[in-house]
Amino acid sequence: MVPLISMTSACKGSLSRRDSGATHRASKLVRRAAVVISVAVAWNCCSSVFTFAPGGSSSPTRSAPGSKLVRRAEAEAEATQTAPERKASELTIGQEISGKVESLKGNSGAYLDIGMGSTKGWLNIGMVKNERVENITEILSVGDTLQVRVVKVDSRGGVELAGTQKNIPAFLKRPLSDYKVGDEVEGTVNSMTKAAVFMDVGAVVNGYMPASEVPEFDPSSQQLADRFQKGQQFRVTVLNVTNSFLTLTSPKL
Repeated sequence: MVPLISMTSACKGSLSRRDSGATHRASKLVRRAAVVISVAVAWNCCSSVFTFAPGGSSSPTRSAPGSKLVRRAEAEAEATQTAPERKASELTIGQEISGKVESLKGNSGAYLDIGMGSTKGWLNIGMVKNERVENITEILSVGDTLQVRVVKVDSRGGVELAGTQKNIPAFLKRPLSDYKVGDEVEGTVNSMTKAAVFMDVGAVVNGYMPASEVPEFDPSSQQLADRFQKGQQFRVTVLNVTNSFLTLTSPKL
């Protein structure tokens, strides 16, 4: 008779070998399943971007419009094409731009969003068109989009506008981009203040000659009105030019 202890040890050894074989087979099945799952995931990812042409061709084509990937790409492309915020220094007198009515001021005019963030362009009721307008609400509503032209950009970045139906003779004159520092031009006195003389030099804006640029002029004892008269003509020199201002000087006055 085989001792009970020996039989027990033999059974344990047999079971151990069986368990080891089963574990090995299970491990192989798990590895195979993992490979199948990986291939399926990879195929699914590829098929969301490419489809195969009819007839079994292996040439990939773009996925059809409407897929999540395409919609996301289109949205991102549209976002990148959004125009950056416009700066006052980029505007030129007479330039035509698009504006969207943001608010109306009954008998005064309208504020337009012209892509400058919190700074809005001002369209005076008298600058909308040649015909008289009694109330701005008769022709414009909040949300309307219209083409306008830049009339003035002040030193603080404020922008004044005019409708494209408004005839402004100054817009027919030379743009400021035609002028360079050092250019000599013919100027005709238009007006004067205590601080400067304004001259028509053929540009879209009047040239500005500060009192400090007038030779032999002492503002403490003299007035510019004593030195200049409207209509006088002088040969002057361009001292500085920006997108909206033309500064003049003349050592020969």
